[in-house]
Amino acid sequence: MNAFRQKGFLVQPSQYTDLNSPYYSIGAMNKMLIFFPSHLYHRIGFNNSNLTRYSIAFNFIPTGKIGYADSELKL
Repeated sequence: MNAFRQKGFLVQPSQYTDLNSPYYSIGAMNKMLIFFPSHLYHRIGFNNSNLTRYSIAFNFIPTGKIGYADSELKL
């Protein structure tokens, strides 16, 4: 059991899909870049090849106006 899973009702799906699976794995490809929300639990697995793998971490921070009407915010 993964300690980072969302807490809530445990509903066993009749069939797993990309939208309801508790885990998802993406195989690395040359020149691949993956973006995902910072709140998402993630990890990088072991590099079992003889090739050097590079991993770069950074955050995007929006600027300008976001939202609309009474929920608008200027950053």
